[in-house]
Amino acid sequence: MKIYLLAAVATAAFTSSASAATYIPVGPQTNVEVATVTGGGWSECYSSTYGSTGQSVASILKGCNNGDSLMLAAREIGSDTFLVLAQALRADVLFDTGRSNVTHNANGTEWYFSDNYSWGFAPGGESVTRNSCDTTNRGSGDRLCWHTRAGNINGGWRAGSNTGLNSSDAFERVIYTANASIGAVPEPATWAFMIFGFGAIGGAMRSDRHRQRKAIVKTSYA
Repeated sequence: MKIYLLAAVATAAFTSSASAATYIPVGPQTNVEVATVTGGGWSECYSSTYGSTGQSVASILKGCNNGDSLMLAAREIGSDTFLVLAQALRADVLFDTGRSNVTHNANGTEWYFSDNYSWGFAPGGESVTRNSCDTTNRGSGDRLCWHTRAGNINGGWRAGSNTGLNSSDAFERVIYTANASIGAVPEPATWAFMIFGFGAIGGAMRSDRHRQRKAIVKTSYA
């Protein structure tokens, strides 16, 4: 019983850590149901209206550190469908591009980020015009941009083809986190726990075999 319990604990530790998202879109996506995102293994870690300002980007990211990937999304308040979203590894979504129009390409998406200018994405292979948010192809539904300044997140500006949303409380920006990379690797602490668990299993098995040998010896001399 003790061996089975240790095995179950060690296996559970590996399974919970290595589990990955099943919804892993490539490139910006439009008109995606919220249920597709949440049912695909993503956890909401931040949301606010486009008109909200002043929260530090650092505090937002601190609350979104439970996975290796981030997803940026936007929708109308109360809607069960995202107008636009995109996801990539955390390091790619947060790749600092400064104030330039040079983007960082990852997972079929052009990413840009600065905590003192703007944060958003465009379709892979397409250019952006940041001023400070991207004003390129205003009628396009596959772009997103939020203003930032002095380390804080500021107003809107863009949710797909909807622009000029700096003071809008009718649109919501949402960030999700998940383990969305292929073959997610357990954290070091989890590896240590697993090694300890399997070591304990081995020790328990050796002890059990030793008790069995002693029992056999006693029986032979009875």
